[in-house]
Amino acid sequence: MPYAVTIAEGEEFRIAEGKDGDYIVQFLPPMRDEAALTGQRPSSLTLDGKPAVEANVMRIDFRKDSFERKVDTSIDPPEEVIRRAVELFHSRLRFVTRAAHAQPISFPHGGVWRLDYTNDDGSPLEAREGYARSKRTKHIRWSFIGLSRGIWDSLFSLPSGFVVPVWDELHLDALAALPNVGTAVVLAATSLEVFISVLLDNLAAKRGLSSTLWEWIKDREGRILQQPSVEEQFDVLLKELSGHSLKEKAELWEAFKKIKHARNKFVHEGIAKIGNSILTAEDAAPLLHRVNEIISTVREWIPEELKWPAPQEKVEVEATHTLIEPSKPETKESQT
Repeated sequence: MPYAVTIAEGEEFRIAEGKDGDYIVQFLPPMRDEAALTGQRPSSLTLDGKPAVEANVMRIDFRKDSFERKVDTSIDPPEEVIRRAVELFHSRLRFVTRAAHAQPISFPHGGVWRLDYTNDDGSPLEAREGYARSKRTKHIRWSFIGLSRGIWDSLFSLPSGFVVPVWDELHLDALAALPNVGTAVVLAATSLEVFISVLLDNLAAKRGLSSTLWEWIKDREGRILQQPSVEEQFDVLLKELSGHSLKEKAELWEAFKKIKHARNKFVHEGIAKIGNSILTAEDAAPLLHRVNEIISTVREWIPEELKWPAPQEKVEVEATHTLIEPSKPETKESQT
């Protein structure tokens, strides 16, 4: 799991059981994988005054008369059955314990999982050619910040007194929020709203619109429904003040609409969706990157004096990781 739970040593838990279609689903007490516990660990730990340990492995048993185990087939139970069981455990644990820091578990792409097929008593199955006794994955996530000489120089070449735009911070926060899709789309939508609001204020001042007229246009106190929507800001008002509308870029306009729709669904229904489809972390990531494209495109349409610094330095980081150590060739000793 991406988090650990604290369990009193020797504590006994009942096995919780339910059904999902043809599968009996059993939830067993979490276990401990010492090697997977990262970071500095406490020198001592108690729970309700009793010695305790950290457990970081979720164990779920699926029971059925037989499973499809051929090596060239999809996993059985199917991904959706396992995903429902994982999400049920995680969401209920988070709800009951109020553990806000417990990160969502995204099966099968998040974390490390192993699926073992056993006899009913838990003993290993006999080996059979063409059939799997275990299927597993290892999820590796790295994060690198490449620092080249050019990037170093760019850090200290920004204008004196430069302040990072609020919308840029919000956009980066949105990317960092993944795989929590709901939080990510809310932050992404907010970054676009803040961006267009600040930009239009600056464009209106540049065009010489009086502050009284501009405030009347954008802020109808007591008449919220008459205020320009975010779509109208990126379309009508941006066109009037810059000569361009985001609608000119069909792909960017579509991405903007999807982000806004997903945000509204999350705010009103608690689940980020596009149409009736739940937005996954894998689908959300490229969508959130469109935010930067939208902002960069609009930046090209405004006067030079209103433009903010746009770092251009890029680096390419390449890393490799050995999953299986190569076997060493056998050596023969000879006697003379």
